[in-house]
Formats: sequence, C-alpha cells, structure tokens
Amino acid sequence: MERVGSLNICNPRYASKILANDADRGVTAFMPLALGVYEDKQGQVFISQLNVGLLGMMFGGTIADVIGMAGNDLNEVVASVAAK
Repeated sequence: MERVGSLNICNPRYASKILANDADRGVTAFMPLALGVYEDKQGQVFISQLNVGLLGMMFGGTIADVIGMAGNDLNEVVASVAAK
C-alpha cells in the first residue's frame, strides 16, 4: 500500500464564530477541516481537500462567511506547500 494520510486543521477563532450560534452547530461534522495527502505508485504526492467555500455557500450566513475565510486560508497553505 502506498503512503496515505490525513491532516485536520482548526482555527479556534473561526470555530468559535460558528459554535457561538446553536443554529450553526450542524456543520460540526465538517470541523476541523481536513486535507488528504497520498502518494501514488509512481511516487507522486497529491493533496486532496473538500471545496469548503462551496459547502459554506450552501448554508449561507455566518457559516458561509467563516467557512469561506477558512477555505481561503487552507488554499493558501496548500499552495505554499505544493510550490516547494
């Protein structure tokens, strides 16, 4: 089996904004945000992630705002790691 792993990433400031409202807590199933990292048989390494910005738009309101910001941050992290 090739190497496979996952990373869970949480920003407590973002999480607290969602958890502050009882009505928004339904998205805790998507918290913390996760990245999948895996290597194929040729040795190439890939990063996979859920499009959380799109997911947030489905909920609207605070969730859309917060998950949108978290998604942007996550994209920046992935881009900086992938560039190396």
